[in-house]
This record gives sequence, C-alpha cells and structure tokens, in this order.
Amino acid sequence: MAIDRATRWVYAEIRPDKTAATARRFLNALSKQAAFKIRFVLTDNGKEFTDRLFGRRKRSESGLHEFDQLCAPRSTSSTA
Repeated sequence: MAIDRATRWVYAEIRPDKTAATARRFLNALSKQAAFKIRFVLTDNGKEFTDRLFGRRKRSESGLHEFDQLCAPRSTSSTA
C-alpha cells in the first residue's frame, strides 16, 4: 500500500510474497499510476526493503539490496 501524505491519495495491490523483486514491481506500478513524481519512500524496514536488520545483530545497510539500488539517486549530469 502507498499513501501520499499530502493528499491522502492511496494505491494498493495484493501481492503473493514479500520479496525485493515484488517491492520493485509494486513501486514501478505505483509510479505509473501516480499523478505526481515520487520523491521519498517511507517503509517499515521489512526484508523486502532493506538488509540492515536481518541477521544475528543490527548492522548498517549495505546499499546492495535490490530496493536500495532501485531507490538510489541517479546521476543527472549532462555533458555539453
């Protein structure tokens, strides 16, 4: 489920599992449905969104999780 905090616009889907690939597909579908640009994503830190909380002890995020890669800022520099 995604909720725009300013307008309370809601987008929801029922998905079969909680994997990073499913989260990626949801975010892609969401971006096609939203009438605005998605700038920030808040999550519940589930395993489909991060790799930092799952293991024997808390650790820093690696940045290698599939959802991290999807949400990483893209370089917008241009060459003239």
